[in-house]
Amino acid sequence: MKLRTNNKKTPKKFLLIALAIIAGLTLVYGVFAFQTKAWPFSPASTVNLNPTSSEEKSTGEEIKSDSVNNNTPPNKATPSNDISPSAASASVLFSATTQDNTTYHIRVLIETVLDGGTCALSLTKSGEQTYTANADIQSGPSSSTCKGFDIPLTDLSPGTWVATVTITSGSTTGTATKDITVQ
Repeated sequence: MKLRTNNKKTPKKFLLIALAIIAGLTLVYGVFAFQTKAWPFSPASTVNLNPTSSEEKSTGEEIKSDSVNNNTPPNKATPSNDISPSAASASVLFSATTQDNTTYHIRVLIETVLDGGTCALSLTKSGEQTYTANADIQSGPSSSTCKGFDIPLTDLSPGTWVATVTITSGSTTGTATKDITVQ
């Protein structure tokens, strides 16, 4: 007597095979994501969600006021007659000056698009040495920024310092000065 075998796969077997494939793919992605720090293992965002300080608010208001009162279009370099015919001047503003427990942060906005260059920071306090640092210029769609200055508080004594940032990009230059208070 001949036995009949059923060659059709049952829905149960098909479902189990599909679940096994999905579980295997999930495991492979999990190992990959863990090793490359991809989602969901990526580091937490470093966005500062603390309330805005009064100094940040006043700096923002100062930038708004300067841009409203400035007759020069913010995205174009203005020729400077006192340097040379090919030299240009860029408007430079302090966009943030904040302090946390260990670091003083200075951020600078350049109101024109520049392709590369350098930002030079100089901090001076009367009767004390000067702190200097450099950062690259980073261009954006309608303006540029200095990549930022993060100064360890161990390098600065408490009190009022004069911060001066000078930017240089080809023949374009600009300078901004502001008093900052280190606590």
